[in-house]
Amino acid sequence: MTADVALLLPVIIPALGAIIIFLLSAFFPSRAFALFITVAAVILGAVFTHGWNNSYTLFSGMLHIDSFAQISALFCFAISGIAAIAAPSYFKRMNLDFGEEYYALLLAATAGMVIMVAANDLMVLFINLELVSITTYIMCGMNRNSQKSTESALKYFVTGAASAAFMLFGIALVFGSTGSTDLTVIAAQIHSGNSGFSTPLFPLALLLIAIGFFFKLGLFPFHAWLPDVYEGAPTPTTGFMAAAIRTVVGIVLIRLIVDLFEPGMPSLTAIVWWISVISMTIGNLGAIRQNNVKRMLGYSSIAHAGYLLIGFVALSSTRLLGAEAILYYLISYSLMSLGIFIFVGQVEQKGESDLQFDSYRGLGLRQPFVGLLASILLLSLTGIPPFAGFWGKFSLFSAALHDGYTGLAVIGALNSVLSAYYYFRLMVNMYMKTPDARETNSSYVRAPLVTTGMAICSVLMIWLGIGPVSIGNFLPSVNSLWVSIGNGVSVLLH
Repeated sequence: MTADVALLLPVIIPALGAIIIFLLSAFFPSRAFALFITVAAVILGAVFTHGWNNSYTLFSGMLHIDSFAQISALFCFAISGIAAIAAPSYFKRMNLDFGEEYYALLLAATAGMVIMVAANDLMVLFINLELVSITTYIMCGMNRNSQKSTESALKYFVTGAASAAFMLFGIALVFGSTGSTDLTVIAAQIHSGNSGFSTPLFPLALLLIAIGFFFKLGLFPFHAWLPDVYEGAPTPTTGFMAAAIRTVVGIVLIRLIVDLFEPGMPSLTAIVWWISVISMTIGNLGAIRQNNVKRMLGYSSIAHAGYLLIGFVALSSTRLLGAEAILYYLISYSLMSLGIFIFVGQVEQKGESDLQFDSYRGLGLRQPFVGLLASILLLSLTGIPPFAGFWGKFSLFSAALHDGYTGLAVIGALNSVLSAYYYFRLMVNMYMKTPDARETNSSYVRAPLVTTGMAICSVLMIWLGIGPVSIGNFLPSVNSLWVSIGNGVSVLLH
């Protein structure tokens, strides 16, 4: 029992931190104290993942802790920590009368994400996905003085409710076919030739579960409200959503495709292929038309979800290049998106005009260091070498080419070229345009913690980009990913 508690400390610590912040903020409201508790909980939670380097099962197999879960949990803690230190300056500048609640919700979402990456049961996965979702609904609507923030929370709630309905119905059909929600049991039945998998209900169950995840990733045709959600939510919340939710959903899908989706993949691959193509195209075309930077980033995130799906088209237990590409891309995209939203949050003032491209005129000249950091992130998002964004897309396109999806790789590359227009447009405003004398242009608000968060993301983009083959060193335990899968597949990723 003591050993089990020790293994659960990476979940217990952030959950306990959230409870402490909620209770103490009622008597001793202090944003500084809440930030301290959050950072301490994130660091301690990350430290206690050291016990996850071996394979363990907890709660009758509902959780499967292994080195892949360890790396995933560490990355979740890193995202939460960077998002936490970037928030105080924004709240203060916007005169928002909250802060403690944000940190408590952030820690609650972190606990849910850590459980998700170790989940070995569909119901455990679903419950914790809802924990993460509910906390982000609240975080989207925390600016009670903003109608757009309220609209953002409502729209995200509606799409989240639809996602939950599809996913839960799919899980029910899987349970009806197998009599279990345990992924290990389901995988064993799949490989034993259970006749339940030959019925039309099982592919339908997989499709419904996939739709639930597609909602969370913002893929076509479930993307329509995503730019509205990104625009209306407080910018620190938008950055956390863009980085954390997409990362954890992608990690979970890697496990599910090999464990659960394998029998139905031939019938689903064509659907996923088209969703990837349409998402990339709609996202890039939509981003080109935007004058609002947050909406532009919202549409670009739809395009990036389409790129990510290329890896899933090329992924199965016998085609593993897609898994390595997905992991690399998830890491690089999450850091890029978090860093750029931190930057946008520090430029944003009160008012819609502060979110326009024109607000960035001359900013790179006024703030050279910050402009350099933002340029690194934008170049990486575009896919310009030698930054990690280039190698992330390169690995996805290479996996598609290796498995015969040449058309998909070509369409992805063309869409990547198209994205250069709107990312470069922001840099042109930063370096090649000067503010009009009649205009009131906002400037980047200096804040050491915020600039540090941007710097961490930018440095990692350079480090991962200079040595893309070192991804095996960055994820030293990724080679045991498949040890956690109940069907016994064990393959070295390097």
